Amino acid sequence: MVSASPRRLPKHEEYVIMEGSNVKWSTVSVYSMPKDRTEPLTLRADSVTMKEGMILASEYETKGHVIELRRVSPKKS
Repeated sequence: MVSASPRRLPKHEEYVIMEGSNVKWSTVSVYSMPKDRTEPLTLRADSVTMKEGMILASEYETKGHVIELRRVSPKKS
């Protein structure tokens, strides 16, 4: 019986998105859909502050939804 030697896995590379950028999130859009996918991904709030978006996301998460936050407009610092 001949056994093949294990193949070497490629080296893991880590990517940093927007490293050194002065852009910060200021507003987000909140999308959600039920985990059972009975409804499509739906916009729940558009251009709300990050804090408001997280509060709304928390409410929908307790209702059994999958949440998606999308950055709307960057704010230069």
